Amino acid sequence: MLGMYMSDKSRPGIDYPDVQGWPRGFMPLPIHNGIPYPEDCVVNTFCRCKRRDALMKIAHQGEQFQNYIKSKNYVDMITKISDAFNTTFDATTLWKVHDAVHTELIHFRDVVKKQPWFNDQFHEDLEEVNRQATVFTSGLFNPPVVQGINVRREILKARGGPLVNEIAARMRTKARCAKNPAKCDKYHKNLKYHVYSAHDHTVYALLSVLGIEDVVNGKDHYGQWPNYAANILIEMFHNQTDGQAYFRVLYADNEKTVPSVVTPNIKECNSKEFCDLQVLDHIAKEFRPDRPMKEFCEMLPKSEDIVHTDDDNSAAISDIKNYLYLTVFSYLIHKHI
Repeated sequence: MLGMYMSDKSRPGIDYPDVQGWPRGFMPLPIHNGIPYPEDCVVNTFCRCKRRDALMKIAHQGEQFQNYIKSKNYVDMITKISDAFNTTFDATTLWKVHDAVHTELIHFRDVVKKQPWFNDQFHEDLEEVNRQATVFTSGLFNPPVVQGINVRREILKARGGPLVNEIAARMRTKARCAKNPAKCDKYHKNLKYHVYSAHDHTVYALLSVLGIEDVVNGKDHYGQWPNYAANILIEMFHNQTDGQAYFRVLYADNEKTVPSVVTPNIKECNSKEFCDLQVLDHIAKEFRPDRPMKEFCEMLPKSEDIVHTDDDNSAAISDIKNYLYLTVFSYLIHKHI
């Protein structure tokens, strides 16, 4: 069974369920929660959100997106797949063909290669055109301002903001527990590990708000979403020398990849492997939805969202104790609370 198997020192009722017949020390990795998936904006970046959808429509009027849909590569690919499958596709539905071809090449490679519409050049072009489309789907517009609104920041608030804020809040609470255990509640006092089981777009949204989305397959493949079983591991440490909390981020691109440290890629971390937790707090604040998510998603863009400046276009640690791990898994289903 997929899960964590602890030592004989694990505590029933704390480290694993205290239920008669439950395997000692076993904690399964959850894939479901009680929130309907369309309403879960923490792990589902495509949750129901009128604001995000309205911002995307505005962003699509920008020069970058217009140049993309007028490009020869895009027009040729859309024409080819629409004719081949007798269905009209566009930049928002291109992924359906890409994902189907990608999956079938894994499981039915010989069958796909015999199809009259398939050849190596088609596959290469499909990958490239779809990769550009996912850049826009992810909200990574450049320049970020369209019709006076920073669509990049506002879309990322809806896609990755809820998750990074939940992670930062949980870590900050755990950091306070480390400083003052007497005032720490039982749940956070015993909390060592928290898992979000999600999708490729969830992993990519979190990487995007951290500003390190290009760790996925490198800058030459910018915009490409993570592979199956990709995951982010965010560790929190408490430095017993200076009394401060730090975090470290590791990323693994698939189930065969050893997680590598990517914290130095976060601009505000100044190339450090262990970064002050205040940096994560700052990032979370920048992408924090302006209202509770349900209300935020009902707030359509308005004049107050127009920016008025050009700003939007532009310690070694020793004696540390590890306090908390958070992991975001790609291509599972939901999160666990």
